[in-house]
Amino acid sequence: MAPGPVQPEYEPREIEDYGDAEVAAAEAAISSVHVPEISEGSIPPVPEVEAGSSVTQEINTAVTPDLARARSG
Repeated sequence: MAPGPVQPEYEPREIEDYGDAEVAAAEAAISSVHVPEISEGSIPPVPEVEAGSSVTQEINTAVTPDLARARSG
């Protein structure tokens, strides 16, 4: 496959480099975006896990295996 045309290097522009029309167009594009609100009830409750349960012991073993071996041995 033949290479395409060489792309010019991207040079970021400072905010002062944009004209009023460009700023107005960007603001219009942003203002028309609809973002749905997240209701408070959409986050499920997190079950409590008792300290010292088999779940917390498994997590400790997985996260810090050296420390878990030192405690058991």
